[in-house]
Amino acid sequence: MDSEHVAPARPYGPAAADLTGVRVAHRAILADIERLAGLLAALAAAAEPAGPARAGAIAGYVHRFNDAVRGHHREDRTLWPVVLDAVPDAAEAAAGLAGFVADHEALDAVQADCDAAAARFAAEPGRHAGMLAGLLAAQRDLLAAHIEAEERHVLPVSPAGCPAPRTPPRGPAAAGPTAPRTRRGLGPGC
Repeated sequence: MDSEHVAPARPYGPAAADLTGVRVAHRAILADIERLAGLLAALAAAAEPAGPARAGAIAGYVHRFNDAVRGHHREDRTLWPVVLDAVPDAAEAAAGLAGFVADHEALDAVQADCDAAAARFAAEPGRHAGMLAGLLAAQRDLLAAHIEAEERHVLPVSPAGCPAPRTPPRGPAAAGPTAPRTRRGLGPGC
């Protein structure tokens, strides 16, 4: 998530996949992380810390949200191989997809930090609200950049034979600080 945006790729093969469900999941993920980051920023700025029950509920929600987003990362195993089979230059596309895998690794690290900070926040809300707020804001920015780049560069080249999610996303994401990385090799102009 460290480069400029490039032109969207065009679909390859007879038709692009209908990935409406993926886009809906992305909107839910972004809405939830925006709410979480905003809530923790407000709690960090509040004169009184959150009470124990509220802090525990928020921490639980952070954990469930992160679990839902981690489940969304199965695209590394399901979507990437299909995309590689669909594009004319698989070697070049593989190099571009490596950036998305690196994004997932960066997100995994931030999510682990958020989970640990959420546990500390549940135990001592007044002391750890600011740390959790900052980590959730960083996660929000990483997710926004990653999702924007994925929707611009990967989804358009996903073929109609792309595996659909088995079930709709569950958990918090279903309900509801860097620049994006360039995705090279996924199609003309990428």
